[in-house]
Amino acid sequence: MNEGGKSGQEKSAKRCIVQRQYSGEEVFENKGKPTQLKLLGQPRPGKKLLVLDVDSTIYDCVTPTNMCYRRRPYLSYLLEQAFKSYDIGLWSATDMAALEVKIDAMHLRDNPAYKLLFYTDLSLTERVVVDSHHLLTKPLSKIWNLLPEYGPTNTVICDDSSVNFVKNPRNGILVTPYYSQNFLTDEELLYLHKYLQFLAGVYDVRETNHENWKEIVMNLRHA
Repeated sequence: MNEGGKSGQEKSAKRCIVQRQYSGEEVFENKGKPTQLKLLGQPRPGKKLLVLDVDSTIYDCVTPTNMCYRRRPYLSYLLEQAFKSYDIGLWSATDMAALEVKIDAMHLRDNPAYKLLFYTDLSLTERVVVDSHHLLTKPLSKIWNLLPEYGPTNTVICDDSSVNFVKNPRNGILVTPYYSQNFLTDEELLYLHKYLQFLAGVYDVRETNHENWKEIVMNLRHA
């Protein structure tokens, strides 16, 4: 059993989900609800799971600019280094067609140094009401139900909005939003790489206070 995962019997039960082939990728659909997760590979034993938001986290979807500036600086470096210890998934609150356009624009399918495990879209999000406000969230249980190799102890989600991980606050890492006008100075993903490297050696990622993740990185740099 992988760290943070579930038993083989539980896996079989969890995988009572309709599966079909779609352009060489597995698409999971929950019965009664049109959700989909495109699986590009298989979970690797012993790896943690890194879930990355797309818009404003690794990609500027707002500023009209040259496409090369939309991709956040050091993204390739982050993914290459993270892949050593983490399986990597993308979770966007947009539809699948828009997400795939961004994935191709960032050239995330053709780097030999890393491989995405999956990507998923708006269909796996969940609406909740907080203080009379209707919010769209990304409950990690939706991922764990489809990929039971992962669980609360070995999954982190990185997003520019803490609302997205309101149901899993101890698994969420809040990053500053990216805008392409900061292309020449933005180093957020360099810091994130260092923090993920630190978390790779932690058994239960929830035991670390991610609210102070940049402070932890600074302390590591001066240790």
